[in-house]
Amino acid sequence: MMPDYQQFFTLIGQLDTETELELSYMPLFRKKRRVNFEKIMATESDMHAVLLDREGEPVLRVPLSYGYYCTDPGRLSKLAVRGYIPFDERTQGIRYEYKGKLLDELRVPESRPELTITTKIPERITDERFLLEWKTSYDGDAPLQYKVLYTNNGGETWQRVGNRTEKNRMQIEVTELAGGDDCLFLVQVTDGYNNAEAESDKTKIDRKPHEVTILSPVEGESLSTGRSVLFNGQAYNPNTREEITEGFTWLSSADGELGEGALLQTRLSEGPHTITLQVGKSTSSIRVQVE
Repeated sequence: MMPDYQQFFTLIGQLDTETELELSYMPLFRKKRRVNFEKIMATESDMHAVLLDREGEPVLRVPLSYGYYCTDPGRLSKLAVRGYIPFDERTQGIRYEYKGKLLDELRVPESRPELTITTKIPERITDERFLLEWKTSYDGDAPLQYKVLYTNNGGETWQRVGNRTEKNRMQIEVTELAGGDDCLFLVQVTDGYNNAEAESDKTKIDRKPHEVTILSPVEGESLSTGRSVLFNGQAYNPNTREEITEGFTWLSSADGELGEGALLQTRLSEGPHTITLQVGKSTSSIRVQVE
């Protein structure tokens, strides 16, 4: 019976097709995720990750996906390699194979990293940017790599901040983060297989205003008098990362309030108009001419 794996490593690598023996891949970060693992195991593939136990005996053989990069299919010398590798406590090594050939073998380091965030996080962050720093205790000789994640809802969802780094610090651009009252930073470290992580103290970040866009009419458009005009707008909440579908109000500098809704069709009086779409406290404006 297949174990019910809850945590998986995401393999991101590439294979040199000229030699078929050179596999390069990024250090493995582990994440709890829902994966249809039975479907993965049923996949036919010439490439596998073989999990090994302490004696070097196979624990599990996991098919990997590979193919040409979509930017230039069939003409590049490297194949993109992707796959989900389950975290199994018996694993002491991973062997990568392609068409029965050994590509690489990773032995799980005995030493495990420990990580602590050293930056004092205030109760509310008001600066546009700040430096997040951490320290790591590690007795091994494998290079360490870090990722920073962020949540504005107490950990219900996480978003990546910046790129992977080998430094023990990262400049955080607060203006690019969703706001909320239950914000946290999470730093993860990997030595290639062993993972550790640390959460920051909770903080508050001011919520970002809605992003409001007028799709039609367009800026500077000349409209015919007596004909109805289609007003079409959209709005996005960067704090929840959701589209807004209610609370649209259309205004004209000449005619006053025009109506409500993301879609509205009505007539404008002759002359210049500044059209404003208001969603909550956020607005977007354009100028049109009715002739």
